[in-house]
Amino acid sequence: MGSDNNPTWKEIKVNAERATVIFHFDKGEFNTQYYPIVKFRGKKLEWQHKGGYLVCKDPAWLIVEEQLYHFEKGIDGKKTSTLSQQKPNHGGAQV
Repeated sequence: MGSDNNPTWKEIKVNAERATVIFHFDKGEFNTQYYPIVKFRGKKLEWQHKGGYLVCKDPAWLIVEEQLYHFEKGIDGKKTSTLSQQKPNHGGAQV
């Protein structure tokens, strides 16, 4: 990112292949946790803690580590960004 918070100074690779999003819902005793898993070329794309950000929400386009990803089925970025704020909890109830 440039000093003016404008990312256009850096070249970004545009991926021709589309990524896929699988939405997971884990129902617990007290709540339901939900989160997306993004896959690209058959592998899980780690994007939530690598500074990934949406540049377009409808349809969603995601930039992670200087690569631009778009999705099969025209995923709505509002759903992805809302779900990305949730963290999976696999160990008991939250109080």
